[in-house]
Amino acid sequence: MAYRDKKRKGQSTFSRQLLGIGPLSNAGLNAGFVLLMLACVLPVLLIIVVSFTPESVITREGYAFFPSSLSTYNYQFLFRQPGVVLRAYTMTVSVTLAGMVISTLCIAMYAYPLSRKTFPYRTPFTVFMFIPMIFSGGLVPYYVTMSNVLRVSNTVWALLLPLLFNSFWCIVMRTFYQQTVPDALIESAKLDGANEYQTFFRIIIPISLPGLATVALFMFVSYWNDYFQAMLFLTTNEGKDKLQTMQYLCFRALSSVNFLRTQAASLGVLSAKQLRDLPNEGYRMTIAVVTMAPILIIYPFFQRYFIQGLTIGAVKG
Repeated sequence: MAYRDKKRKGQSTFSRQLLGIGPLSNAGLNAGFVLLMLACVLPVLLIIVVSFTPESVITREGYAFFPSSLSTYNYQFLFRQPGVVLRAYTMTVSVTLAGMVISTLCIAMYAYPLSRKTFPYRTPFTVFMFIPMIFSGGLVPYYVTMSNVLRVSNTVWALLLPLLFNSFWCIVMRTFYQQTVPDALIESAKLDGANEYQTFFRIIIPISLPGLATVALFMFVSYWNDYFQAMLFLTTNEGKDKLQTMQYLCFRALSSVNFLRTQAASLGVLSAKQLRDLPNEGYRMTIAVVTMAPILIIYPFFQRYFIQGLTIGAVKG
């Protein structure tokens, strides 16, 4: 054990000497990483602090890490109807989890045959996948297809179908399969009598967790942040009340606040102090905190797979 530790230490010292990394270089690298960490963390902390800052203080002092006073008024204003917010959060979580699982499975199943050189229709299916990345049919044909042809307006499918497939992540998964899954492994499974479904679900999926977790994380973020589909396809009051997600609820609330401020200023129904105290910048930051909090919570659990997924296609020594 002592010999092994000594050998590892000698190899580490040799590597540092070979790369020209000394104490001064280490200090510079550490300082650079600390600056990068602060550049990522400080804006998030500022958003959280501003969300607890009264609007009058923001107007007077601007954005500050240490405001003169703090308040929970913005959160009280956002959660003034707890039942509506809870229902919107439940719908968001349900749609996000269902969409993440289904979309990840669809991408994985579409990318797998494209990674196999023996698949006879590999080229046409690849071209078919590339077309949406280059050309767009436009908003009007998209809306007509979803509402009049598929008839998904005011249904949960309007929130699930549009984001169900992503060509970019399909390419990522295809590359992951090509570099991770050897042909000999598939041939061995066939010799043992496994069919295509057994090979995919029992062999390919377990060894593809880093790539699948990376795709799942980004699909989770896509579904969680989406409000555009709800804005387009939730056209009735019943649909807006029952199917609205948290992001769409925040969008409607923010639009209402902006409309209230504009009309109150133009009609003069509120005093200057009342107009100044209406939620504006602090309310925007409150919405940002509410919508990004789940992402910040789950990201550490996916970070290991996310880092492995980013190395797809890298040269490994």
